[in-house]
Amino acid sequence: MVGYLIKLLFLVIFSFYVIFIYYFGFDFHKESFVGYTPYVISIAIFYFLYKGYNYILNKDKITFTPIKIFLYFLIQLFILSILAFTLPGASGGAGIGLFFNIIIYLIIPIIFSYTFLSTGRFLLSKIEGFKLESSIFQFLSSLGVGFFVFITLLSIFGFLGFYNIWVVILITLGLNTLSYKELLYFLNNTLKFEFTLDDHDFSNNSKNILQKINFYLISTEILFIIISFLLSVNLINAFRPMPIGWDDLGVYMNYPNLMAAKESILYMGGLYIWQVFTGIGYMVGPGTQSFFLNNLGGIFSVIVIVLSIIDLFKSDKKTFVNIPILLSGVYLAMPMTIFEQAKDQKLDPGLLFISIIVLYMVYYIFSKYIGYETTKKLGDTTLTVDTNSSGEEIKVVYDKKTKNGFISYFSNYKLLGEDIFEKKSYLIYLFVIGILAGLAFGIKVTSLLLISGIIGLIFYSKLGVAGFFSYISLYIAIFTKAGLWSMMNVIYPKDNIGLINNIFYIGVLVSIILFLYAVNKYTLKAFKKTIIILGLFLFGILAGISPWFVKNIYEAKNVSINSMLSGKSDSFLIDYNKIYSKNELENINKNFQNTGLSTSGTIANEDWGRYFGYEKGVNNYLKLPYNLTMQVNQRGEFTDITYIFLALIPLVLFISYKGFFGLIGTFIYLSFVSLFYFNSGVNSYLTKLFEGFELPVGYIIVFIFFLIPFLWLIYNLKKDKFSQLFKLNLVFGFFYVFLWVISAFGVVWYGIVMYYSILYAFGIGMYYLSSYDEVLEFKDKFFRFFGSVVVFIIISTYFFASSFPHGFTNLKQASYLNFKAGQEGAYTAIFESHPDYFDVLVELNLNKEARDKITQDIFKNIKNTTLKDILKNNKINSLIELNKALREISKLDNNKNQISGMSLIKKEVKDIRNNIYKLVLYPSKDYKNNDGIYRIGTFLKYFIASNNNRLLEDSLVFEFIKYFYDERNVNVGVERLKQMGVNYFLVDLNAATIDKDPSHNLTTRYEKLLKTFTSEKLELIQTDSICLKLALEDYKKSSKSEDDLKEYITTAGVNYESYTGSGEVINRGTKQLECYQKILNYMQKEGKINEKNYSYLIPFVKYLNENKISKEEDLVNFFRNYIGAGWMVLFRIK
Repeated sequence: MVGYLIKLLFLVIFSFYVIFIYYFGFDFHKESFVGYTPYVISIAIFYFLYKGYNYILNKDKITFTPIKIFLYFLIQLFILSILAFTLPGASGGAGIGLFFNIIIYLIIPIIFSYTFLSTGRFLLSKIEGFKLESSIFQFLSSLGVGFFVFITLLSIFGFLGFYNIWVVILITLGLNTLSYKELLYFLNNTLKFEFTLDDHDFSNNSKNILQKINFYLISTEILFIIISFLLSVNLINAFRPMPIGWDDLGVYMNYPNLMAAKESILYMGGLYIWQVFTGIGYMVGPGTQSFFLNNLGGIFSVIVIVLSIIDLFKSDKKTFVNIPILLSGVYLAMPMTIFEQAKDQKLDPGLLFISIIVLYMVYYIFSKYIGYETTKKLGDTTLTVDTNSSGEEIKVVYDKKTKNGFISYFSNYKLLGEDIFEKKSYLIYLFVIGILAGLAFGIKVTSLLLISGIIGLIFYSKLGVAGFFSYISLYIAIFTKAGLWSMMNVIYPKDNIGLINNIFYIGVLVSIILFLYAVNKYTLKAFKKTIIILGLFLFGILAGISPWFVKNIYEAKNVSINSMLSGKSDSFLIDYNKIYSKNELENINKNFQNTGLSTSGTIANEDWGRYFGYEKGVNNYLKLPYNLTMQVNQRGEFTDITYIFLALIPLVLFISYKGFFGLIGTFIYLSFVSLFYFNSGVNSYLTKLFEGFELPVGYIIVFIFFLIPFLWLIYNLKKDKFSQLFKLNLVFGFFYVFLWVISAFGVVWYGIVMYYSILYAFGIGMYYLSSYDEVLEFKDKFFRFFGSVVVFIIISTYFFASSFPHGFTNLKQASYLNFKAGQEGAYTAIFESHPDYFDVLVELNLNKEARDKITQDIFKNIKNTTLKDILKNNKINSLIELNKALREISKLDNNKNQISGMSLIKKEVKDIRNNIYKLVLYPSKDYKNNDGIYRIGTFLKYFIASNNNRLLEDSLVFEFIKYFYDERNVNVGVERLKQMGVNYFLVDLNAATIDKDPSHNLTTRYEKLLKTFTSEKLELIQTDSICLKLALEDYKKSSKSEDDLKEYITTAGVNYESYTGSGEVINRGTKQLECYQKILNYMQKEGKINEKNYSYLIPFVKYLNENKISKEEDLVNFFRNYIGAGWMVLFRIK
């Protein structure tokens, strides 16, 4: 027990030091604690009522059912729905309406859930012995297969041009009719299924304090409150009229919106299976339902994590803490996870639930039915030995051949259980696993990492460590020779054919040597079985993704890897031959700056660099665990993975080692990691050392960092069940995480499955730390109880210091309260929250004739004569003016104005506005503006009609500088855009703010873009930047000297930090103040501001004069409140 306490002490010191750095070294992780009191009081009342009720019942067990759990969740949702309104200061009564609306929007996801389960169980029950598997295996595999069948059928109909709500209803009814018995089975289980937990034992007979405390029950209850809190906040935030994040506006909700509008799966290039599913929501409304369908992926992920861990961790021993629910709580509490469900509706939670099912089924099958076949010497005869999970021999089969040689003296026990080939039905499961892996790949191509890791696991399961590394060697050889590393952002000298061939030949040679060793050790029969298993898995992948591959090949009219993955895209047709000759293009492409990774380990692409960092050599790779945890490079909830994954690494000490030596080695490695990350002297020395390793040689160093702990653990852990489960996960995680590290530039969601793999490993460590037998002495039990509480505190510190306050912050910022309260329609809510969108979208979405016709038609169809008179008196001449007038009328107070029948007027105004907004967002073919748009950033893509084929996208300004910009004459660059078919120039004024490159290349490119804004061939349509308007007008009135240009860029570029020639920073705040000063100077000059000059400043002059604001401090506050930096500009190309 002394050893246990030493390991626990190391865990405590390590983890709390990580926590300290996380909150105090990087104090932006601290959250506001305002708003807790009403919630805490409400939850405390319900919790004490619940505990009191169970105490009065005085039963040994507490019984739970799915219905009871859902009702407890609804209590949480109800409380938080009311708080969503009271926290921002609104009436809590509207929260009741929100609560019931959320329940209504949950109906479709619930119907689909039962459809998936019943369909999957109907099909899988055809496999002999399926219903003899664990109930959890049946449930999870049914969920995965059912989802695959549903989405494949919908995809096929969509390919044929039938992507609408009637097809969805037909598929749903058809599948439920076919599997009605299974549907009734799951409905019945929902009502009757029960599970129990031991209650606190307060009886006089109980003298055991641990039974009275019952920390397992307490931890379960606390974790349920946390999980239900987080899920509720996610759903409340998701109840909104529009996407709000960069990725969902651009892709993940944009594609579904486009497809639903066209009632067909469009030519958008790539694989987008999950968007086909979420697109169902747009078939029934503007988007809210789609957000709830997207959240279904996150809810499924929580359920799948809990159930998979319960099933895989089955044991006769008990634990002091509920490990499965604790691990699912960690996943859900990650700000990244919350962000992807509450805010930026990404597909990664949906990908994760499918991927976990795949990995769970692999672990389930491999740990139970696939294992090592190894030789054992018995005189002159070679035997094949199988063992069960305890390493005991369960059968002996004589080999046909007698092997000789030194290898016969080595005896490795098989992993777990009997041979899969003795139960042929399990081979079918491998095919099913492949299908679901193919589905995962169709959701996101980053699932190549998942597939690669599972193939490695197949080799390991039959051919051991040698077989596993034989596969890795062959993998490296093939990817190098075929040039596939380029698709994974891995750098190597592609032009050095000799080096590529050498890597290929060496890789193949090493693979063959390791393969021969493995076959000699585990018999040729094991290799044959490996090939069969691998073939089934790969064939399943092909079957799972084949509908999309066939579609893409048909569209592309050729067969290649690129055509299978990309298909056809209706994106903006880019033909640079229109503006350059062939020789000119060759020179441009040859001389232009590399936008990818360099051999020094740095990257020129600022979008990747902000995640990855700009250190040299292999430092960016080796420091990823620390950098990602502390968010050294990129702040924000979307990249925050909590401190937990780093803090709990010492849990590996609690796994069962063969001997003291193995444990000491792990201690030494963890100590080295601690010094590298936390000791400034060691860190500085090693950083300089690792700077010297250029790529691709540096990848070897990264691989070694993975290899050392992998081999150490593989050969030093015991062969008991949980150690073997840990090894299975270690093999998968080793290759998966390594591939992610070298290919993903530290983008945390690209390696979404690794979080499950790490949590799984932590779970095993927690099991060893927390598990106990009833016969264990009280002292030993108490130490394990104490260790369990310590781990729970380490994790729950994050829950209470970050998750709860972060959740309340999200509630306060949920926005769209009128929409949530049912007082506004979705289209009106969009433009009420973003009134500046309207003018821009009228220009971009509607042609000139349509704008005039819509305005005229609205006037003709107004029923209320008073409203018609009001609008006529306002002399409305355009759709933009009409919208402005209607918006002002809608805000009038019914009781304070002198207009009779105001409520009826406002009712008609509400209907008119909703109709206008729908026409602007979804214009008919005759109304639509089809002109090309050069788009550099902005959040407007989602709202631009036909944005899949009208936009030339260039968020980092690479293409503009490369092909269009002309240093000598900015008009030339604009003319080139015109020749490419571009008629609009839409720019995000914050495009340069992500520039963290020490060389500031993005800032330089952006300032050349600002210079182009001065072109005479550009007509300013709309911008919310007063400073940009001022700068443009001043420059046009100037002599256009170099000094004038510098002054223009300073005044226009108030959104970002700029730099002098010597590298000194010019703060954006300083530039903003200079802009304010210039505006103030103009205001103080008589006649400077009028209808012809600086007219946009007239409202500010009137306000200052009316309110008699003259003090410098008051003026600065006024400017800061009313004249911001702005976010976008739209030009029309003349």
